[in-house]
Amino acid sequence: MKKLWRILLVCLALAFTVPALGQYDKDVFSFRGRTALQDGRLNEAVAHFNILAQLDSTDYWTFFYRGIAKYNLGDIRGAKADFSTAVRLNPVFTSGFHYRAITESRTGQYDEALRDLERAIDLRPGSSGLYFTRGVTYFLSRQFESRIGL
Repeated sequence: MKKLWRILLVCLALAFTVPALGQYDKDVFSFRGRTALQDGRLNEAVAHFNILAQLDSTDYWTFFYRGIAKYNLGDIRGAKADFSTAVRLNPVFTSGFHYRAITESRTGQYDEALRDLERAIDLRPGSSGLYFTRGVTYFLSRQFESRIGL
């Protein structure tokens, strides 16, 4: 009987020390991260997406959203790394190429930005935002004369 009580006590102690399974639900962290991002709570959003990236390292949306949060926090290098991961996981992810181009343009890597924008335009030729970003990148890189015919 003493042995049974000891086993019950050990099981009870373990039950209170093991976190609930709901805490590891990917949908919960995704929702919380996106909500924090929308509300401007960027550090909180990054924290949620960090956990989500550990739970599922194949979800390109996780890295994309975390990249947006990092970009808005001023972590341009971290944002570029996350956008790069997103496009590596999904090679036809137009928004990933677009946002990575924006980070590259911001750091003066205009040729890389233009390559990413060309990939994105090839994937979605009807997206006016891509052409606008490409025009801004040409302007920032001072490539005026060579791009007038676009």
